Amino acid sequence: MQILEVSIYFFSIFHLSSSSGTCSKCIQRGEVYCPMFDRCGILPFCLRWIDKLLNCPDTRNISVQYDEQFTRNKMMPLAAAAYSDDPLPCMRKVLPNIRLVNTYSVSCSYETDSLIHITTSWVAYLLDRINWIDYNPPPIFHSDCFAYIGIDDVEKVIVMGFRGTEGLFQLLEQMLQYHRGRKQFFDNGSIYEYFYNAFNLLWTGGFEKGTRDVLGNSTDGYELWLTGLSLGGALASVTSSYIAKLNLFSPSRTKLITFGQPRVSDYDHAAWHDSTFPYSFRIINGRDPVPHLPPKIGPLALFHHGTEVWYPTEMWPLSNYKVCKEADGDYCSNTIMLYNIMDHVYYFEVDVGEWGKLGCK
Repeated sequence: MQILEVSIYFFSIFHLSSSSGTCSKCIQRGEVYCPMFDRCGILPFCLRWIDKLLNCPDTRNISVQYDEQFTRNKMMPLAAAAYSDDPLPCMRKVLPNIRLVNTYSVSCSYETDSLIHITTSWVAYLLDRINWIDYNPPPIFHSDCFAYIGIDDVEKVIVMGFRGTEGLFQLLEQMLQYHRGRKQFFDNGSIYEYFYNAFNLLWTGGFEKGTRDVLGNSTDGYELWLTGLSLGGALASVTSSYIAKLNLFSPSRTKLITFGQPRVSDYDHAAWHDSTFPYSFRIINGRDPVPHLPPKIGPLALFHHGTEVWYPTEMWPLSNYKVCKEADGDYCSNTIMLYNIMDHVYYFEVDVGEWGKLGCK
């Protein structure tokens, strides 16, 4: 009898504290959604709730399918190409007829004489002195951002690749600038200031002219591919946003695939991105910590755009992966508590940076 009474009690709570509806309808009514019970509201025994529309499975764009072979065999080598000052060998491994339009390299340190820059340089220098890291440059120096543009008139593809974070200095510089906040992206949310500034320095350092020269020609029937690892993924994301916003190329013919991309922008910008780009995938290897930075809670409150593809254990051919139903929810890679920085270095079981420097051989 007591078991029956307890069951009736919890059944009553369940129905009094919840209502039916799809995830998106729950959020639009100002409620939260429990995927475990497929109901709205705060429910007993519900371990996770969804309170953001972008995390609702019923809002995800399923018209474009993830192509693992395309990502592994084409986009990853193109991301690796950015780690070489001569990206053409890697590019031609994927697209034999591609030609290199140009490469672009700028100092993307925020300010040469800034407190952040000086502090970062000395922290890295002192770690080298006590043999914690291998760091050879002088105490004050700059970090670089690098990108390339290529075009294949046979396959009708334009490629933009961006180099990722290199070395402790650049990583520390990104982390120490967390407090700077975000910068407005037109009327569609805001972008983490470090990535915004790095993009702007690259854009005004010649990349804008190269972009306009290539995209200003007859590109009917062409696709635009953008890719990068780590910081390179963030720069690819921001660049795709600007190209779309400036009406330089159609988002419907744009393919954005990034690897180990950190959070780039706030929720409003992520929502604009997801509604603008049908073909956008973020690849995450196992316990890679970088996609979980900067955090999505706190005063900065950044949020990933979709779609996450998570390889939970390994990235060999035929390895299991998950195309995640939430943009940046408490599932997929966000369930990981212990991270491994080597999962950021290796993608598809290759040290991406070193492989790229060797011409993808």
